[in-house]
Amino acid sequence: MPLNAVDITNLGNAHAATLGPLVAAAPNAPVAYNSGAATTATGFAADLANAFAAAAPAQSTVAVDTLIRDITKPSFPFRPWLLTLIDALDALNATQVPVNNGLPIPANIFKPAELASFADIALFACGDAASFPGNIADDQDYYYESQVINRAYRAHTDSRRNEQDLAAQRSGPSELSPPHAPEAFADIGRSIRTSLLAARMGVCFTFAWGGVAPLLDRMHRGQSGTAAAAPTLNRLEIVAVRNHVFVLINRAGPAVAPGQVLPAPAGWGGAAVITLDLWLGSLGHGYVFTGINGPNMNFLHRTLKSHFDSAHHNWRGV
Repeated sequence: MPLNAVDITNLGNAHAATLGPLVAAAPNAPVAYNSGAATTATGFAADLANAFAAAAPAQSTVAVDTLIRDITKPSFPFRPWLLTLIDALDALNATQVPVNNGLPIPANIFKPAELASFADIALFACGDAASFPGNIADDQDYYYESQVINRAYRAHTDSRRNEQDLAAQRSGPSELSPPHAPEAFADIGRSIRTSLLAARMGVCFTFAWGGVAPLLDRMHRGQSGTAAAAPTLNRLEIVAVRNHVFVLINRAGPAVAPGQVLPAPAGWGGAAVITLDLWLGSLGHGYVFTGINGPNMNFLHRTLKSHFDSAHHNWRGV
């Protein structure tokens, strides 16, 4: 959905006003661009004004985001100001992000609070976006490539967020660790989720474990009660392809032990299987997919290893 042109103009005016005194104090401070151009603080202020002038009638901030991405950051003289601008652009763009980035969500599987959490996490910075630019949707506000890359840059400038992101990455199980008791997986999910939410940034591993944590917790708590007569959440799996981790829900087929390879998707239950991939969500794609031939099929139709399978631990559906 297009942004409001007046909102873009107002945001530009507000940040031009805070930039003005900084430029006045150092008008000739050098500003370099990754594209090879060079200017001064005064020239940058003019470039910014031109970018906002183009953004307002386009009803998109891409012109401004593209300018920000092109700045050579280490030498930029007004970095704190720049970070506030990135945050303000994110806040404006986030108002137009549709649930599941426009894809339908299957009914009766997720609780409202879980869906709200997924939507929030999909707004987080993708910490390794710059390494996977080809996976960025680049087709809607908040998720154009320049916006996603700027968001990751902004997150990485915050030491507290970086520390939480690293804590999340260190909290999970690995193939080298000893087998975990079933209840430990819910604890692992909670720990990673706490750090993920604090960082508001993640990579596929932390998006998978932290995002699915409420579902893991729901299934784990269900083991002490009576199984639902007609459970709608009957299986959770965290799986990994060579360089990606994500979640499968309600896949059909025999249980798979940690580290073992999943069977081919043809036996997964067709449209009944659901993928939760909040890393893809942070790049502008849907984060809940149904079936085995959707936009995420490139990951599904490859050799997948199990990190966790609730069926392996005989968890009942809830």
